[in-house]
Amino acid sequence: MSSVKALREVVQRLAETFNNPQNRESSYFDFYDDSLTIHGFSPNLPTNKEGFKQFIYLLWKAFPDIRITFEDIIIEGNKVVCRYNLSGTHKVNLWIFSQPINNSESMV
Repeated sequence: MSSVKALREVVQRLAETFNNPQNRESSYFDFYDDSLTIHGFSPNLPTNKEGFKQFIYLLWKAFPDIRITFEDIIIEGNKVVCRYNLSGTHKVNLWIFSQPINNSESMV
């Protein structure tokens, strides 16, 4: 199997895991290395994997039915860049998501 095909399959498994509320908390973060550094997130969160986890848990709490759909997957060498859409129903009002409750939202 080519490395491009293998990496594309990893991204697809990542999406399947993210979109499955029954399994995502137990295995979603396994897709990310501990050296992960995040750019552009809330300044109140650490920029490491722990901060990423905190952010994702907030998303899952605010949007329990959230789904990720990858619009573009670009693979070069061992690097993967994705453009994606997040959509779900806003159920819990949190400090970073202050929109009205029960609205259907989409974020690109």
